This record gives sequence, structure tokens and C-alpha cells, in this order.
Amino acid sequence: MTSKLFGQDSQEQRETKLAALAQSIEEGEEAVMEKNKECREFCKTAWADIELFKEQKDRDLREALISYAIMQISMCKKGIQVWSNAKECFNKIHTCTPTLI
Repeated sequence: MTSKLFGQDSQEQRETKLAALAQSIEEGEEAVMEKNKECREFCKTAWADIELFKEQKDRDLREALISYAIMQISMCKKGIQVWSNAKECFNKIHTCTPTLI
């Protein structure tokens, strides 16, 4: 009956199996601690990368908006110049044509 409950291994074999199991548990715990350390390091570098990305995004967006504003100002200046030239032409035409009154 006892051999069915505890197996047919001798006391020495059971102690060897327990020692091997304890060693395996210890190695597993060390592996888990190492992976936790790697995970923490990865999280630190990932947060640093995210912060750098946000800063770069802000710089890029600011540059794009400044370029857009400069382009709009340039286009408005060109539009004003075109209308000024057109006004001068209309004034010249108006002064050169005889009035029919």
C-alpha cells in the first residue's frame, strides 16, 4: 500500500528527485527575475523613445505650420501685386480713353 502511495523509489531516489526539482525551481525563478529586469529596461527605453517621438512631432508640426504661414503670406503679397498692377492698367485705360459726355 505504501509503495502505491509514495511510489517504488527508495528514499535516496526521492531525495535526488527533490533536489533536482528544487534546482529546477531555483533556475526558473532566476530566469523570471532576469526577464523582469529586461522588461523594466525595455520599458525605460521605450518611454524615452516615445518622449523623443513627441518632441520631434512637435518640432515637425511647428515647422510645417510656419512654412504654411510663410507660403500664405507670399501668395497674398503676389495677389496684392497682381491687383495693384490691374488697378494701374485700369487707371491708364480710364485716363487714355476720351469720355463721351
